[in-house]
Amino acid sequence: MIYSNNPSGDPTRAAAAFTYQIASAYLQDTWRINDDFRIAYGLRSETYSVDQQPALNANFVTRNGFSNQSTYDGLTIVMPRISFNWDAPADIRVSGGVGLFSGGLPDVFLSNSYSNTGVLTVGVDIQRNANGTFRDANNSPGFTQEIGAIALNNLVNANFGRSVPAQVLGLLGGIAPPPNAETNSIAPDLDIPSEWKLNLAATGEAFGLRLGA
Repeated sequence: MIYSNNPSGDPTRAAAAFTYQIASAYLQDTWRINDDFRIAYGLRSETYSVDQQPALNANFVTRNGFSNQSTYDGLTIVMPRISFNWDAPADIRVSGGVGLFSGGLPDVFLSNSYSNTGVLTVGVDIQRNANGTFRDANNSPGFTQEIGAIALNNLVNANFGRSVPAQVLGLLGGIAPPPNAETNSIAPDLDIPSEWKLNLAATGEAFGLRLGA
């Protein structure tokens, strides 16, 4: 049986609970060079703010030299964009543009920093030995053969696999988070993901059909 939870037994104390806001600003201008050619250009700015921080893991700081509490807070991305429209001869319209775009950032990037800090969860790994005895691979204080039997010998119990025996839950309170626990953290020099996009299109009529490319 492998089981992890907050030492209190309350999973909400180890859950990813956070909110963030994005403040956006956009500036655009259109330059009509002549009746047939127009250029639009502008800037979009997005600044992130996060009120909560992940729980500090001092061992992580010692190992890596930076904090595991980095978030999107204070990150700003500025996205320049420019496009054009040209009403070419022969009833052909040409348009295109290039710009930097962001958005749709997966929340899992940030949520794992809250739920996998290495200090809010502990676990047991109860196994059966070849001779029928039991052991906890995590060497939890307070583990006994009786607890091992309760964890692994209740296959006929209607709740097996759906609930954790109270005796196993009781082990969690005496376990200290391991110093090298697995963690998920954001690098302090993270930039908001973005990509450059370029498009070019032309439309016109030929043989009574509207064509585009």
